[in-house]
Amino acid sequence: MRRAVKGVGEFLVDTVGEAVTEVVLSPLASVLLGCLVLIVYLSWRASPRLTVAGAGPVSCFLAHGAWQTFRAPA
Repeated sequence: MRRAVKGVGEFLVDTVGEAVTEVVLSPLASVLLGCLVLIVYLSWRASPRLTVAGAGPVSCFLAHGAWQTFRAPA
């Protein structure tokens, strides 16, 4: 009986922890996306050519990081 109660307690703690994390991280991600959109908008107004030229290296950097993360191990 004690083991079952302990298991239910751990489940509840994990569930509440995940819910709180989701509540904190979702608005944070939305704010970050909004900031990135604002940066692109302002840089496009200043110089469209420079914005496109800067997007190339940023895209390569992100693609390299994704490749490092998801490539098959040797």
